[in-house]
Amino acid sequence: MEDDKSSTDFKVIPSDKLIDATKPIVFHVGCLGDRYWKWVNQPEPGKPRFFHSPIIEACSKTPWWVVPLLWIPVFTSVLCYSTWVLSVGSQSTVACILTGILAWQCLEYTIHRYAFHANLNSYWGITFHFLFHGCHHKYPMDAERLVFPPVPASLLVAAVYLLLTASLPLQAALPLFSGMGYGYVLYDCAHYAFHHSRRRLKWVPLLEELRRRHMHHHYCDHDSGYGISSKFIDVALGTSAKLRYSCARSSQVLTKLDVSTRAGSSIDPLAARTKYESGHVLTISSPDKLQSLIEEYDGKLVVLMCKSSHCKPCKAFMLKYHGLATRFPDYVFLDVIGDESPVTRKMMVDYKIKATPTFLLFRDGSLQETVSGTGSNKLLRSLLAQLKEGERGRDWIEEEEEEIQNE
Repeated sequence: MEDDKSSTDFKVIPSDKLIDATKPIVFHVGCLGDRYWKWVNQPEPGKPRFFHSPIIEACSKTPWWVVPLLWIPVFTSVLCYSTWVLSVGSQSTVACILTGILAWQCLEYTIHRYAFHANLNSYWGITFHFLFHGCHHKYPMDAERLVFPPVPASLLVAAVYLLLTASLPLQAALPLFSGMGYGYVLYDCAHYAFHHSRRRLKWVPLLEELRRRHMHHHYCDHDSGYGISSKFIDVALGTSAKLRYSCARSSQVLTKLDVSTRAGSSIDPLAARTKYESGHVLTISSPDKLQSLIEEYDGKLVVLMCKSSHCKPCKAFMLKYHGLATRFPDYVFLDVIGDESPVTRKMMVDYKIKATPTFLLFRDGSLQETVSGTGSNKLLRSLLAQLKEGERGRDWIEEEEEEIQNE
């Protein structure tokens, strides 16, 4: 009965929070109506629960390795049958496989553009859109809901097989089918790698370009770049992503910030503050706010903690960060969630933030020092070094230096 209640009380959606990600969300997104399309195309980190039932929830997740483990034996068996039983020649087999891979790229583009990006506005239309593709746009770094699940994939594979065998001789249909299958496996594995293997792909220029185009599709322009395993169909049909440097860089930063260990939200409960109070931490959301505070507190040290919403070390350090704000009352302590919005992502790019947490120390309108990480009391050392005559904090320097030496 409690499950039923939780699924119905969501009909009234608060204006400040469209979806409560602490509850199973699949049957709630349809209630958004016209607001769904703006919401789903604003990417967020995390991996929310979809269903109340633990069995259905488990079935909705697919590790990437399931795709090659399940489908490569199937497509290879079909290819072996066509070669050994139907005696299809090697040249014909290779030609059919290459044609099949190209055919898959056309099918991939068609499904992505016209099915996955169909504008459905009914409750069930939105629900199914979110379940099959919208969830990936909303939570693009959810590794377990990235590749195509086996059941819907089986329906697509069966449909392609029946269509090919009904319209072509078996000697052509089977190797062509295998080629399309291999194209699908390459597509799903590449798609996963684009989201979760950036460091490896940067050494392969072709894959790195495809990855950047796909990140552009997610974070900049979801109406272009429908091809994932290839850009040629997009180029031919005029939907090729027009990469903008700043946008591509922002998407790279979001990817970096979001691949950290998943943890609960690290959003500061004091985030509602709009005016800085000595001894507290103020959360900012734009470079304009940072600049105004630097100007307002000219002469004082302004400390900005750059974090990401799923950075476990960031969350663990917040209590100590608040403690430092209390111990250094003449400093201004701020924090920013780098993957919160396009504005904060660009802010991370502008300040060349490579990892979280990173601390930026400003004084007299300029950046004095950058401190990365929380180990070995690095931030504390820098705060002590920045103290000027008359600023409170010197009364416990000896105590803190002794703590550093004993660490």
